[in-house]
Amino acid sequence: MLIEQIEHRWLTAFERTFALCKIQEGDVVALLTESQSRRINVDLARISLQRMGAKIFEVCLPTPALSAPAPVRSTGATDVIQHLAPVVAALQRAHVVIDCTVEGMLHAPELPAILKGADGVVPRLFMISNEHPEILERTVPDPALESVVRNAMKKLRGTQHMHVSSKAGTDLNIQLKSAVVGGVWGFCSKPGMVSHWPGGLALAFPAAGSVNGRLVMAPGDVNLTFKRYLRDTIALTIENDTITRIEGEGVDVEMMRSYYQAWIDKEGHRDACAVSHVGFGLNPAARWDAMTFYDKRDCNGTELRAFAGNFLYSTGANEVAGRHTLGHFDLPMRGCTIALDVFLHGIGGGKKGFQSSVDCFASKGYRALAWDMPGYGDSPLTGVLSFDSLARSLERMLNQANVQKAVLVGHSMGGMVALQAWTHCPERIQGLVIAASSPAFGQQDGDFQQQFVAQRLAPLNAGKTMAQVADRLVPSMVAPQALPPGAMLPDYPPGLALAHACMSAVPPDTYRAALQALVTFEQRAALPSITVPTLCLAGEHDKTAPPEVLRRMAQKIPGAQFECIPGVGHLMGFEQEAPFHQAILNFCTTSF
Repeated sequence: MLIEQIEHRWLTAFERTFALCKIQEGDVVALLTESQSRRINVDLARISLQRMGAKIFEVCLPTPALSAPAPVRSTGATDVIQHLAPVVAALQRAHVVIDCTVEGMLHAPELPAILKGADGVVPRLFMISNEHPEILERTVPDPALESVVRNAMKKLRGTQHMHVSSKAGTDLNIQLKSAVVGGVWGFCSKPGMVSHWPGGLALAFPAAGSVNGRLVMAPGDVNLTFKRYLRDTIALTIENDTITRIEGEGVDVEMMRSYYQAWIDKEGHRDACAVSHVGFGLNPAARWDAMTFYDKRDCNGTELRAFAGNFLYSTGANEVAGRHTLGHFDLPMRGCTIALDVFLHGIGGGKKGFQSSVDCFASKGYRALAWDMPGYGDSPLTGVLSFDSLARSLERMLNQANVQKAVLVGHSMGGMVALQAWTHCPERIQGLVIAASSPAFGQQDGDFQQQFVAQRLAPLNAGKTMAQVADRLVPSMVAPQALPPGAMLPDYPPGLALAHACMSAVPPDTYRAALQALVTFEQRAALPSITVPTLCLAGEHDKTAPPEVLRRMAQKIPGAQFECIPGVGHLMGFEQEAPFHQAILNFCTTSF
């Protein structure tokens, strides 16, 4: 057992963390504690704050008697304040509340009133998890975590569906349309903020009736309420948010059933069995094996919630869904795939060209993202543009979105990027849709490539703008009936007007660099190695990537499907988005 005493290195860790919270000399800081608080953390916080020049007062309350049908752990909903108005009033007037209660104030009923503040002061609340100081020392927040978590929160807010799967058998569908999204990076620096240490995770609280499917916990996954690594497989059937069946054999299964039943018997309903929140960890400093190093009294397990690459499923209170209970399970798991569709644009495109696709797939229950390749949209072009660099950039985007696997939908040059990604990171790819593309550019003899680049760059070299380039190229890449002869831009249908706008917005330097990369592409040898479901999608009138090219490609990919959309050319999704979307939806429905 580790000794709990003041150590200089722990004071340093506390001071570094409080500095990230922007606690300054003269700030009024309240220490909220209870009789069962871990006293070493209270003392470390007090001494560190004094050394920083803060004005401190402590509110220490008696830990209430247990009223629940079983011990309560990991709820984030302490009942220590007991709605005492003088306590709330005191905390409202502090610049910062340092929460050292056992369970924490994250979901406590008094928190909203405290954060309203009083007398011109708006507090922020920083919860120090009930961990041994050595754990806190190891997980001192990294300032870079804030941008990582914020980006993950943005992705969660931008999607309407999350699908989670695993080799163990998880197949879980989570609708996020009306979910409330949150995130914690381990420090809080602005009035009204709430955070906790350790931190580094993004969460969503789904609305009622949003979660259905099967969640399978494998040996090595964790029941944090019990602070226990599982030895048994537990299969949970979830219907309309609520666990309706707990299947498996062994002590882990029996203890989970018993704990849930205690709450059902006490409360007369199954809210303790319903989803509280879902999310994933993002903190590379968090260790999955952390609980093996500490006695149970020394470890609250918070870092396992924040472990980078986990999937976190929690049951219990969920205000968004109108459920209130102290029964709570935090169930972090490894080896899960959070899947989505990623749309990859062509040389004259951009992610805004796929916005209707993102909206369509989100409405069908998929999480969908569109990507700006480097040099396009808000994505800067750095270094030399090559298919290797594009595949690496795509993998970084998947990492930032915390996506282990994705179905890549690549149009034109985007299809080439998808094939390159297969050779670079096949473990990240769940499926491929190669649309209006090819496995190589020409015969690689050099002359054809040089002539192609010269022809495409001639307008720019002659002083034309990208809009003028689009004036010439867009009509040449569509089906004969898509545009009337001599049509001007005001006459374009909305889809082709969007294609023109996308091409017009491409920076000339990016267009030049992309053309030089395009003519180097060669991945024919990789086709037989593709082992994921693949759709090769052609346009009937496509002269750039003719249907026969896509048909031959499908024949060389084991199990691949081929489909040709009638009445469209190379810009298939811009010409007729409905059959383009339907072909991909049919593929996803039958393949996954």
